[in-house]
Amino acid sequence: MSFHTDISIICITYNQKDYITDCLNSFLSQRTRLNYEILIHDDGSTDGTVETLKEYQNLHQDKIQLILNKKEANTEIKSFHHILSKFKPKGKYIAFCEGDDYWTDENKLQIQYEFLESHLDYSFCCHRYKRLIKGELKDEIAHNFYSNQDLEISKGLFFNTWITQPLTSMLRAEYWNEVLVESKNFKYFKDVHLFYAYLQKGKGISLNRFMGVYRIHDKGHTSGKSTLENLYIAYEIWKELLTAHPEDNQLRRQYLAVVRRIMVYSSLRNKFNLYIKNLKISSRNLKDFLRLHLSLIKKATPPIS
Repeated sequence: MSFHTDISIICITYNQKDYITDCLNSFLSQRTRLNYEILIHDDGSTDGTVETLKEYQNLHQDKIQLILNKKEANTEIKSFHHILSKFKPKGKYIAFCEGDDYWTDENKLQIQYEFLESHLDYSFCCHRYKRLIKGELKDEIAHNFYSNQDLEISKGLFFNTWITQPLTSMLRAEYWNEVLVESKNFKYFKDVHLFYAYLQKGKGISLNRFMGVYRIHDKGHTSGKSTLENLYIAYEIWKELLTAHPEDNQLRRQYLAVVRRIMVYSSLRNKFNLYIKNLKISSRNLKDFLRLHLSLIKKATPPIS
């Protein structure tokens, strides 16, 4: 398979005017002789993000391509698959970074490219990152899993902690179209689906090197949502993945763990009623639903660490 470009950077933006320059500058400051393109999809920003993107595109027409969605978009259950399908990457590898995140190592692309070139049994490569919370940098959620070495990403680890932050990832483009076709019917398609699919193609790894920052702010995807709402979305994600892969016992344990968390969190009557409403379970079917899941949870073994 031949490619016209070494790396395609995919970036999705929405109302990130205050952050987008950090992101774009981190792309353009990469020290490499590799040929890379920057593909940016804006999902209907209204805060001036698009104007900034156009300014950068005018200065770097050889690298930056814009896909502008003029409709009012960015509804919560918007198809991530629909957005990704708009990208036509030409690169041998695909790197991700959303518009409010940024890279901190000018050698990031070169390092990950060289790793994947020399390790053909790996389908993707990630790295460590910092979380920026109210101006303070903190380690990633999975920092306790590292011990001064690169960390191979098994399915057990993937299910146990957030190890595949998109801003850290580089994927083999040879699987891109196949994965998108396989995933087109997932209503709740997220990065979880993407990395799960790539783990079916080959191994994953997270390099023991900090090379990016994930920004947590009040305009983020999960901000402003209750714990229960986020758990409900997680429930839908794992449910449809399990439906597609019923033979995967690790996936089943992850699904049951989310169900367990919802049940525990929903122990108060008012929250439990919201849970019932969200899952669209009628009162006459509720007992059967609870009986089924409580039975499955008792039989399930703990998630693999």
